[in-house]
Amino acid sequence: MVKQIDFLAKMFKVLNNRQEILEFLAETKVIKLVDVQDILLTNHNTHAGQIAALLSGAVKEEQLQLVDYEWSILPVEKMLLTIVSDSTKKEWRYR
Repeated sequence: MVKQIDFLAKMFKVLNNRQEILEFLAETKVIKLVDVQDILLTNHNTHAGQIAALLSGAVKEEQLQLVDYEWSILPVEKMLLTIVSDSTKKEWRYR
């Protein structure tokens, strides 16, 4: 889980996409829309851990089919987060 938290923390720093990810989770009914605001109002340093736990729990509960983290640093840093639900697939890319 530590690697996923590090991945998300870095992704949030370079893409600032935490709200977009949370809104996607609300649209796919993994979390309630009100939970998005509750999370966003907490200390931003805890967001990566909270969202990693949400994603992990959603896969275990079969609310999401797949959550995949791809992170390569050399020769150029690239990041890809893929989330697949029953009805849709969403990707967030850095470089």
